[in-house]
Amino acid sequence: MPEETRPSPNDLPTTALPSARWAGGRPPARHVPPASLGRIGRYDVLGELGRGGMGVVYRAADPALRRLVAIKLLLDPSRAGPAEIARFGREAEACARLRHPGIVSVFETGAHEGRPYLVMELVSGESLEALLGRGPLPPRKIAEIVRGVALALEHAHSQGVVHRDVKPENVIVDAQGAPHLMDFGLARDENASARLTATGAVLGTPAYMAPEQASGEPGEQGPHTDVYALGGVLYRALAGRPPFQAPSPQALLYQVMFKEPVPPRKIEPGVPPDLETIALRCLSKEKERRLSSAREVADELGRYLDGVPILARPIGALERARVWLRRNRKLVRVLLALALISGALVAFLSWKILELRESEAEKETRLRAREEQDRKRAEDARRRSEAKKLVDEGAAKANAHDLKGAIASFTRAIELDPRSGVAWLERGVVRSRGGDYDGGIADATRALEIGGGNARALLARGEAYLQKGDLAQAISDLSRSIAEEPTNATAWGNRGLARKKFGDLKGALEDMTRAVELDPKKVVLWRNRGIARQANHDGDGAVEDFTRAIEVDPGAKDCWTARANARWDLGDRQGALDDFARALALDPRDTVTLANRANLRGALQDWSGAIADFTAAIELDSKQSMFWADRGHARLEKGEIDGAIADLSHAIDLDPTLGRAWLVRGSAREQKGDLQGAADDFERVLQLVPDYPQAAEVRKAIEDHRRQR
Repeated sequence: MPEETRPSPNDLPTTALPSARWAGGRPPARHVPPASLGRIGRYDVLGELGRGGMGVVYRAADPALRRLVAIKLLLDPSRAGPAEIARFGREAEACARLRHPGIVSVFETGAHEGRPYLVMELVSGESLEALLGRGPLPPRKIAEIVRGVALALEHAHSQGVVHRDVKPENVIVDAQGAPHLMDFGLARDENASARLTATGAVLGTPAYMAPEQASGEPGEQGPHTDVYALGGVLYRALAGRPPFQAPSPQALLYQVMFKEPVPPRKIEPGVPPDLETIALRCLSKEKERRLSSAREVADELGRYLDGVPILARPIGALERARVWLRRNRKLVRVLLALALISGALVAFLSWKILELRESEAEKETRLRAREEQDRKRAEDARRRSEAKKLVDEGAAKANAHDLKGAIASFTRAIELDPRSGVAWLERGVVRSRGGDYDGGIADATRALEIGGGNARALLARGEAYLQKGDLAQAISDLSRSIAEEPTNATAWGNRGLARKKFGDLKGALEDMTRAVELDPKKVVLWRNRGIARQANHDGDGAVEDFTRAIEVDPGAKDCWTARANARWDLGDRQGALDDFARALALDPRDTVTLANRANLRGALQDWSGAIADFTAAIELDSKQSMFWADRGHARLEKGEIDGAIADLSHAIDLDPTLGRAWLVRGSAREQKGDLQGAADDFERVLQLVPDYPQAAEVRKAIEDHRRQR
């Protein structure tokens, strides 16, 4: 069961450390990320991810839900035309009801100083086009990625949303290799009564555009349009180039509408035949000849991945003949009449011959077929038995914390018996324990599709969604699990966590209370309810719950840390220091607790103690830029200006985008008398965050310092 996520070094409290000049007096509340360089809505801007002609994308922190997000901000609405503004709003509307691990979620929309913005899921990875640009991917990896995109599209289609701009650039592949579909700016809502696209308007990317899209007929576009684009993405990955290439957009659109793509195996002979068939079926000019849906594309790719023959057949001579026949109907009628007469005669004679030719060889063939069926049944039974042994072996390895070995055993079990729901579920649970939440979600989903053990599969998938941050889907799965197994304390506790992160503190406390009633010996349930009570400003209740958790397990180090924070909030600083000391006695290498105690010591003006704790944290993890920045800030407060500058410079070397470090180092340089160096640092702050709230004061200081050169 997942616990409340521990704060990362970038989320450490900074109450004890006063802000540098122009930061607005004292620093923000302890739970606001210290690296914030401004706010958009309730979000703290941490840095810039990218910028275009009309907008900018920021990396930001959500202090309410304690997660990182991406914010897309339209910089100047007066320069954007109606189409750009409509596309901005359409992306939010299209994604509002989409909740799928393969779709980059839009959490919220708003306006900042008259400029619209979208708050989106922050996915760490790179585009499929960038991956392919570095070299070809293995066919199996290509199939896994495109299958993930197909499943995401199937979800969008089920909600009436057609993407209309599926291409490798709009597919982000994360560190675990899972794809995420983004940019619904050209999406079409099948349920909307009014359309934004007029007849004759060609929208999309020509290289991956379906013929009905290229002709500018919105009434002919639908889910089958995205199926065509899926085929284009698969073709690009297999052949190393898009289905069509031309020197001009007009020539490219002509090829899309009237030419057939070159089979990928003529470009890359090593392309698997089944993947070529799937790609070419999706790229059929006539929508009736394509695979019927994104779900069918995913199923076909799943069959390829499972080693099962696909159902689609290659486009061969017979199908090409069918197209020719349809274009030459008059001639066909004459030939058909002759064929019917001769065919009837041939059929009659053939039937008579076959009726008379029952031979011993044919009887032997049927006997061998029956023997082969019996042999296959026996082999299937053997494989299922072996798979069950591997599942037991994987469970033993998981209990011994050998997650890699457990995954290998479960994977082998799945290879032997792809219909083993237990193997899929157990592998999903272990993947989630190891941080591969997308893999855990995919495996739990497969277990649900196979059937059996639905309550546990829903619980496992709900936990993975919770850890991934998809709270709506987590609540949905956990609610379904509770409905099937109402006495499972873990499901109640996890749904309480999801509700808390979603902002429903009342519902969270109700669920967590039910969880501790069902299993009062489970430490994490008391701990999580204490955290929820603290978020609900019930500090005394939080201390009570953390104390109950400690009584159950005095070695629960995280509970000592949590009670220390709760006591700190209540003003019991000595009690907080005692609890921090007990937590560090249990785990002297806990850098988060060291940094928390350092901030508390700073609040007590014990700068030497704060510096000592930050130093211990740095010795344990010297790669965390915030540890260096916070120690530098503490040294500045103590008057150790040279030491402060050295620490802040090291923090900047580790993370040049850490604006707070530049700001504090500029203040330190001011105090040292290095006005030119201070001006350089302040200019860097403005480069990192052009919309910095105190930008005017910073520029004034820069001008003053430059004049004294």
